[in-house]
Amino acid sequence: MRLIKLPETQYTDYYDQSRFNLTWRINIFIFGTNLVLLPIMFFLSIDEFIGLAISSTLAAIYQVTLYKTRKYETIAVIWVVLGVISTSISLLTVPTLMHVTDLIFMFMCVAYAFFTLGKTAGILVTSGNIAAVSIYLCFVLKNDEMLVKEFTAIDISKTILISIYGAAITAYIFSEFLKLNKYAAENYQDANKQLEEVNELINKKNQEKTVMLREIHHRVKNNLQVITSLLRLQMANEQDDLVVAKFNEATRRVAAMSLIHEKIYQSEDIARLNFEEYLKSLSQDLIASYALKQEVKLEIKTDDLELSNQYFVSIALLCNELISNSLKHAFQPDQKGMIKVTFEQDGEGRYGLIYSDNGTWKESTGESTFGIELIDTLAEQLNGSYERVSDENGTTYVFDLNHLSG
Repeated sequence: MRLIKLPETQYTDYYDQSRFNLTWRINIFIFGTNLVLLPIMFFLSIDEFIGLAISSTLAAIYQVTLYKTRKYETIAVIWVVLGVISTSISLLTVPTLMHVTDLIFMFMCVAYAFFTLGKTAGILVTSGNIAAVSIYLCFVLKNDEMLVKEFTAIDISKTILISIYGAAITAYIFSEFLKLNKYAAENYQDANKQLEEVNELINKKNQEKTVMLREIHHRVKNNLQVITSLLRLQMANEQDDLVVAKFNEATRRVAAMSLIHEKIYQSEDIARLNFEEYLKSLSQDLIASYALKQEVKLEIKTDDLELSNQYFVSIALLCNELISNSLKHAFQPDQKGMIKVTFEQDGEGRYGLIYSDNGTWKESTGESTFGIELIDTLAEQLNGSYERVSDENGTTYVFDLNHLSG
């Protein structure tokens, strides 16, 4: 019973399932039909009896192999190759004019090759059969015509039976193919419909989550602006210039984070942000907040990189500190300032951040080194390191940052 009942396979493609089912059922059909014909051919033709016995044995072996492997490709190839070879040998070497059975079996092999192994295999089998028939017509037919008077009723009877046998198998192949192909097409339609429904549900949930996340970022941005306002209110009561300066630094850092959340909820892709767009907005806000008398130009090059939000806060605070330090310490009143930022990715997923200004730094003696310490900490958070070079042409920071895309 195990070799009769169609087993489960590991094929996920419905058409591969159909081809396996077709091969399985043809083996059963051939084996069952042979059981009927074997006793008849035993009395009509011992040669045909032996041929059917071999065919039955092969069908049984194929069926066991299909059951064990649950794969049809190898059996299909063997089935087609042996069919082409046996029909060609029969057509070219067996002396008889009753070769209609060979033509039927050739057509059967062509149909099976197309249905199970594809267009290329079907064309190859067709070409092989055409070559065999051509050779027969050119070199063998004349010899066979001499045997026309030797036909007996038994020869005609066995030819008719084998022809019916071959035609029945061919018709069965077509019938099962059409049935199984319809089954595969209907299953694909159902699967596509279910997939569309699932995708629609996922898209709806994603849209809901996106709206919710935008609202969250909007509220966070508003809360940070409230914090900024509170810091400025507190700063208004301070008389100490050093304390006021620290309040200003804290306010700018909070504003830098607030700008991130503003850009996120305004962005089409809330999971990733355009770094260059953010950096330009941040730089303009910082320049405006310091109210410098001299002109400061910005030159930003980032190759339109988009960063994951996972690293954006650290990158933003890092750039905030670098730009703020330049605006506070680098430029003289009569100097035209220039700040350059280059942020690029190499082929191995690493990022390089080069920051430079053309100023001459004059830091106050004893000033807090909190900004430098913050830069060190942020570089570590970004899985990187940096070097700082300062000379008469200005100051340059070169950061080597590891994988920031994930």
